[in-house]
Order: sequence, then C-alpha cells, then structure tokens
Amino acid sequence: MVAAASTPGVTFASGNDLNMDGNNIINLANPAAAQDAATKAYVDTQVGGVPTGDITAVNAGTGLSGGGATGDVTLNVDIPLVLSGRASRRGGVIETTNTSLFGYGIKSLGNTAGGYFEDADSSGYAFVGVTDYGIEGHGNVAGAYFKDLDSSGYAYAGYGDVGIEAYGSSSGGYFADTNGSGLAHVGYGDSGIAAYGNSSGGYFKDSSGSGYANVGIDDLGITAYGIEAGGFFWDLDSSVWANVGYSSYKIYGSGSVSFVQNHPENAGQVIVYAAPEGDEVATYTRGSARLIDGEARIPLGETFKWVTNPDIGLTSHLTLKNGWSILYQASLTTSELVVKSAPGYPDDVEFNYIVYGLRIGFEDTTVVQQKTEEARIPSMADHRKAIQEQPELARYTALSRYARMQDKTREAVQQNMKAATELLGKIEEFDPAVHKLPENDQYPPLFEAPVTPPPGG
Repeated sequence: MVAAASTPGVTFASGNDLNMDGNNIINLANPAAAQDAATKAYVDTQVGGVPTGDITAVNAGTGLSGGGATGDVTLNVDIPLVLSGRASRRGGVIETTNTSLFGYGIKSLGNTAGGYFEDADSSGYAFVGVTDYGIEGHGNVAGAYFKDLDSSGYAYAGYGDVGIEAYGSSSGGYFADTNGSGLAHVGYGDSGIAAYGNSSGGYFKDSSGSGYANVGIDDLGITAYGIEAGGFFWDLDSSVWANVGYSSYKIYGSGSVSFVQNHPENAGQVIVYAAPEGDEVATYTRGSARLIDGEARIPLGETFKWVTNPDIGLTSHLTLKNGWSILYQASLTTSELVVKSAPGYPDDVEFNYIVYGLRIGFEDTTVVQQKTEEARIPSMADHRKAIQEQPELARYTALSRYARMQDKTREAVQQNMKAATELLGKIEEFDPAVHKLPENDQYPPLFEAPVTPPPGG
C-alpha cells in the first residue's frame, strides 16, 4: 500500500518513475482528461464499437461512375460533370481557391471554348477562351457589363447598336497602345475625345469608303483625304456648305469667300471683305506708269507670266491720273504691256493700269455643273438681325452705297429691284423653317443618361 484512504494523493517529483514491480493498479476510475490512465475494460468497450470486417463495395456518387464490390475498383468523373445545388447569393456550387502566387482558380480547355457560362434565369451567356477571343458574351441588354467596385467606372460592351458604352467620373473610356505612344480619353470633361500620340492625336477612316483623316498631326490640326474631297463642312443654320480639296477647287461651296479684320477705329467691330467672283479662274497684276514721247513699255509683275495663259484671256484697263489724252493698248503679253497715245494728243501723261489673265490650266473649268447638293442663297438672317439691332451698320452695305449713288434711300432701291427679286425667287434663300436640313441619321443618337447597371453590378 502506498497511501491510506484518507491520504489525498501521492505526488512524484519530475523525472521519477513509479515501478509497480509486476503488480496491478486496481480500482482505477474511467479517464476524463487527455493524460488519464485507462482500464482494460474501458479500452475494450471503445474498440468494440469500431466496425470490423472487409470493405464489401465502393459505390459511385453524384458526378462519378465506376466502383465495384470485388477486387480493385476505379472511380471515374462523369463527362460532362453535372452538379446541381443551392448556394448563397455570393457563393457557387463549385468554389475553388489556389493559394499559389501565379496559379489559377480554374483552368479549362476545349476545342470550341475553354468555358461556357449561362444565366438560367435570363438571356445572358458567354464563352471564355473561344477561337481567338478571350470572351464572347451575349445578352438581351448587352453582351457584357464591367464595373470597378472601387471607383465610378463601368461599361457595357455590345449594347444596342453601340459597340461600347462606358461611363466614369474621369472619362468614359481610356485607351493606350502599350507598344506605341498613342493614348486617348473618350468622353473626357466636355470633350468627346482627348487623344495623344507621337505620330498624330487621332486617325479616323471610313472602312466602307476612301475617306480618312489624321487629327493633330505634326504641326497641323487636321490632314484629311478622300476620293471625293478632303473635307466637307455644313452650317445647318444658314445652309452654307463647302468641300475642301475637291476636284480642281481648294474650296467649293455655296457661300462667299471673305476675310475678317479688326476695325481700326472701333474696337468693338470688325471689317469683312468678300473676294471678287467671276465665271473664270482669273489672275491679275497692276501698277502705274508714264508716257514718254507718247509711249510706255511696262514690264509686268515677274511672276505673272508663270501663272497666266499667254495665248487667250489677256485684257488691260487704263486710267489717266492727271491731265487728259487718248490712250490705247498697243500690245500685251504676260511679260509686257505697251501703251501709246493717239496721234495729236498729249504724249506725256501718267496713268494706272490693271492686266487680267486666265490662270494656266484652268481655262476649261465648267461653270454650269450637275447638282450634287442644294446650293440656295445662304440665309441672310444674321445680317438682317445685325442691322435691326444696330441700324448704323446698314450704311456700309453695298445696297446702301449704290442707293447713295442714285441719291435714293435703301428702301426705295429695294422696292425697285423687281428683276433681282424675281431671280432670287428662282434660286431661293435658305429658310430653316421651310427647307429640309441635311440628313444625319447615319450617326448614332446621343444618350441622355447612363443606363441602369444590372443587379449585383
């Protein structure tokens, strides 16, 4: 005996063993703690509860085939593997986690596509890794929807008749060529596109036609090209239109050619002059000369002969500066004008001259042509409004000048211009309330507001 019943227990110092010398420990309680000793009866009871015998069969469960009841057996994964079940809104029937830094959650290969996904409740479906595309998506609203959960950007791909419709607080879209310098913001601030590149800011081409343009190229704002014209511009308020770089014309259109200059005596106004227009492409040179012994041999501007037809179209106009005489053109070439006075008349007088010619190569330009665009007289509403608001501007118009020459009022001359009124009526002045504006239905409409993101987006 080690201790009497009244003894609470025996403690051995660490490292000392209890040697029973072939004797038993009796009256041992069932173990409660992990390090408690156990009796043979307790161990036999626990072991007796474990099933004994051989494995009699291996049965295949959901998504598996094979198995068996004898010998070696094999379990196969069904192809296709069909699993169904109910998962939480943010969960999935299959969930994978790859803790490797460069691993994949799922890697899938197939001859048609790497993967196929479909929303059973809606129209959306997508192929992943299909032919040469990363993703091919389809849906009744859009082919795809993308959103940055940390920021404002989101986009629809294949939305209605639009390839991409994108939104963001910085810009609607950003595109950059990682192999070059080109980059562009689309829907940036109040600009449709802000684009940059070492070659040009932008390049646009009509894939069904010949037209293409570079925007912001070298030191030029735009360079444009096309089989019909380099560019076409239309003012929808006045109907003035112009082709730039068209046929044999630098500018071909329905308005006048003008230049604008600050008014030298009124800082709030400008002077607008119009270029003379005729039924030919003309050149001219002018100057002053003096008769000596009844003759003047005048060398014309040295460049005049390089741009003017030497055979047809040469004319001259002579105006005496002081005194009087009778002058006539003795001879005229693109290099020299010879002027003489009539016999018996003053032969020592000064005069001004102007020589007109035809621009070389433009002698056969057609004046009457087949109509390709409406070419009415542009709306003069802006000019009438300006005179209505500032009546003093009327004195500078051609109508007022010719009225003063006739010692009449503007209104009186206008009322008497019956032939001009009839001619204008045949040509028509453009009136936006009456005449149809050019169609613009080949361009997509502007969206007034972003569409609503899909649920869960």
